[in-house]
Amino acid sequence: MNKTAVSIFFIFIFFSYSYCASISETGMSEEEIVYKMNELSLKIDEARKKKDIIALYEEYAEMFFSNKAYRMAVDIYLVLIEMKPSKKKKAEYFVKLGDIEAAQKSYNESIEYYSSALSLYKKNNNIRCKIGDILLQSNLYGLAEQCFKDILDLDKNSDYAKRKLGDIYFWQKKYSTALKYYESVSPSYYDKEIIANFSECYKNLNNYKKAIMLVDDFIEEHADSDLYLLSGLLYAETGNVPKAKEQFFSAVEADPNNFAACVNLAAIYLDNGDMDKAEEMLKKANLINSYTAVVDMMFASIAYKKGRLYEARRYASNAVLKSKRPFLKQQSQRMLDFLTKSDK
Repeated sequence: MNKTAVSIFFIFIFFSYSYCASISETGMSEEEIVYKMNELSLKIDEARKKKDIIALYEEYAEMFFSNKAYRMAVDIYLVLIEMKPSKKKKAEYFVKLGDIEAAQKSYNESIEYYSSALSLYKKNNNIRCKIGDILLQSNLYGLAEQCFKDILDLDKNSDYAKRKLGDIYFWQKKYSTALKYYESVSPSYYDKEIIANFSECYKNLNNYKKAIMLVDDFIEEHADSDLYLLSGLLYAETGNVPKAKEQFFSAVEADPNNFAACVNLAAIYLDNGDMDKAEEMLKKANLINSYTAVVDMMFASIAYKKGRLYEARRYASNAVLKSKRPFLKQQSQRMLDFLTKSDK
């Protein structure tokens, strides 16, 4: 493509932008985008070689993409494809276009671009992974499953594919099959999410010992508030309340804003009759999130046990108003009815 043709394409991009600028959501203002387009135009006019023009387009396309000016980035990559790049570059541009559409959750368009790239490099598992991820995000489990199995056919050691297959079966509640894939993933590939799913599989198969061991072993190397919380919940479900309390406390120490850990600690204190500590922990939880009915129900219980009936009714009434789930609303209403009768 000669320089005149490049300029024509540039003009097309600039004016097509003017029609969509008012409706596009970007990290840049309209003025900033126009300024950058003018800047690019001047640099192209000064460029002497085609490779310099290509480099400029790539630089600005990436800049627009990183700033969420997606329409501009798409148009520039389409220009680059029209410039008859090498097979490798063409595939790269198709992948970039797929990434842009994926960022906008335009999944059909994203898969089309990724598929165009894959048609150029049929054994490229990185592209297949991107397609599989989109299929999984679209809840197309059957297609995603086949995609990741195709990856394993080409690379039996792909931890990414094994982990994703585990996720696919996990979300379908096929826990035994999910475990088969999770257990084949190299421990060096573990992260917080896979540990949570992994342990949930063991739990649903009534193997609490392995679920707890998995989480606690990971915590030793990767201390994390959410994982301390998960460990605490597992211990609580097995009846080991002292260990659960210890883990909930560690969760709060690691992140004072861990709402669930604060509430679970408050529940343990409440069950043990330590009203003051329970109330103290609930106050912390309420500062983090004051819109949860459970906290008000626990406050109501403490107030009732301390003989503060008016305060207990007020908390129970707040719980009824805040309850979003039918069961919770029913329980909070029962508490309010009981407290109302108790005051007569």
